[in-house]
Amino acid sequence: MYKGRVELLVTDPSTGEQVFAPLCGMEDLGYAQEVAKLACKQIVDWPYVGMDVEGWPDEPVAVPAEPEASDDGAFRPSRYPVWAALPEGEPTDGLVALQQLGPRLSGEPCATLFTLHCNYMA
Repeated sequence: MYKGRVELLVTDPSTGEQVFAPLCGMEDLGYAQEVAKLACKQIVDWPYVGMDVEGWPDEPVAVPAEPEASDDGAFRPSRYPVWAALPEGEPTDGLVALQQLGPRLSGEPCATLFTLHCNYMA
């Protein structure tokens, strides 16, 4: 089982460089279920692997305050120039990547982070 938050590889609109953007939490739990399943599939490059994939959203987590400089390994909001939010309600059928949903990008941090857990069965 995999548990975690999601980051999308996107193009920073201000620099044109590819960067990882944290995925913002979402309010529509039904749509969050679809997004979690798609994200879990993307992690293992489905459908190109021979396994069943399940994914579920967890409760969104508040973006933490910037940690102390000595706190190695902590999530640091200041390291992310871009944050991603998905347009809720877009169909996910037939997609293989969250980027295909056309994430909205912002330089402002989200209030919450999208979190999920995945289960993989060979």
